Amino acid sequence: PISFLLELRKKKSQEHHKQDKFLDSVNQKKLEMLTFRGNSRILSAKALHFTKGEGSLEAAEKWMEEHKGDTDVDKLTDEFLASVESSGSGDVVMADASGGDVEMVDAEPDDRKIGDPNPPEVKKMVHPE
Repeated sequence: PISFLLELRKKKSQEHHKQDKFLDSVNQKKLEMLTFRGNSRILSAKALHFTKGEGSLEAAEKWMEEHKGDTDVDKLTDEFLASVESSGSGDVVMADASGGDVEMVDAEPDDRKIGDPNPPEVKKMVHPE
């Protein structure tokens, strides 16, 4: 019985690792913007993943609108995560389970300063001038 619980715990940990890798693979500034606008983090990440070729928030929002009725659109299923992992797509080269370094590819420059957690786009929305 204890070995079963340990195996179950290990499996859940691996599932969370795959989910985290996917969520980390999309543009984090854009993910923050979409979630700030009231969308779920998973839905926002999927929209960014499927529209990364277009690279705009508008494209991601359009994708979310077009797919809002899809089943499992707001879930990270094992099949979806496996397809993303096998395709090797994403803005981030994902680290393996050994905890290696993550290499940023085509990352947008970040002009934030220490103590300033919000990008300029969010600041404008929160504190309009």
